[in-house]
Amino acid sequence: MNASPPARNSSVESLRLLFICSIVLYHVYLYGTDMDYEAIFAWGSRLVTAPHLSLYSLSKIGVTGFMFISGYYGIRVNKTKWVSMLLMLAFYAIILTLYFGTEHVTTYFTALLHPFDLWWFMACYCFICILSPLLEKGIEAVGRRGLAWVVAGMLLFTYIAHLLEGEHNISLLLTIYMTARFLRLHPIGWFQKHSRLMALSALMLILLIPVAISILHLSPVLNAIALSNNNPLYLILSAALVVYADGHPSHVPLVNSLAKSVLAIYIITDYEAVQQWLDPLLFPYVMDWYGLLLIPLVGLACIAIDKLRILLFRAVSKTTAF
Repeated sequence: MNASPPARNSSVESLRLLFICSIVLYHVYLYGTDMDYEAIFAWGSRLVTAPHLSLYSLSKIGVTGFMFISGYYGIRVNKTKWVSMLLMLAFYAIILTLYFGTEHVTTYFTALLHPFDLWWFMACYCFICILSPLLEKGIEAVGRRGLAWVVAGMLLFTYIAHLLEGEHNISLLLTIYMTARFLRLHPIGWFQKHSRLMALSALMLILLIPVAISILHLSPVLNAIALSNNNPLYLILSAALVVYADGHPSHVPLVNSLAKSVLAIYIITDYEAVQQWLDPLLFPYVMDWYGLLLIPLVGLACIAIDKLRILLFRAVSKTTAF
């Protein structure tokens, strides 16, 4: 009899849900202001809106945190999982395109044949899934010292050379992935021991630096750097949170069940037409604070939709099985 796979660590799965919800909050701030960065930076100069600048800054951790978890535990995609992921993307691409209209994509067939083109993160994530077996072989071949040099070079390239660009692309995600793999395979003792202190320190800097820049009327370039996807504080906070959660496992079946559909939250809310409708709708409520309670509700609604999709797929699979 084959041993059942170990239960997922609910502490880490909770982080996965939190990171995805933070992406939704980030989009609400960004698209709710129609990408008015000057207005967002100016929030820090007023006491009533300064906390929103801090939350905007913190919400940008979502992509880094989610990708760090994937790298920390590694991506293992077999044929079944790969087909399931592509079918999920195709399902949402087709359903959302049919509902909101084909003007939001080049053609209907683009959504059918290239569903990952509708979501930059999924396009990069799928590519890393393809690369993951090669990455693992390379990691094994170079050893700890070689991997340390590779990761150091990637960190310098992504978090120093490209800091001013604030990019979010395959190089950023690969750097996060490889850094996480290194910390998982070759733990750093002092980082694990002081993960809570590292998390708290990075968190406070992420919350306070943009507000301080705004209050002191420093160059907007500094705020652009602080709020860049390439801000290393996001990587440090993500690493500290995941390392701490990994060392303090828990098992909550409900959390694990919800986390299985976590990608649906991103896929649905990041669809262009949904963004254009949802984010401006939520923005005034978020600025009035009680709207923050709506973010997890949106996430739960997306998860409920995905659970229905899973049931539909299972029904079709049973019907078509010979």
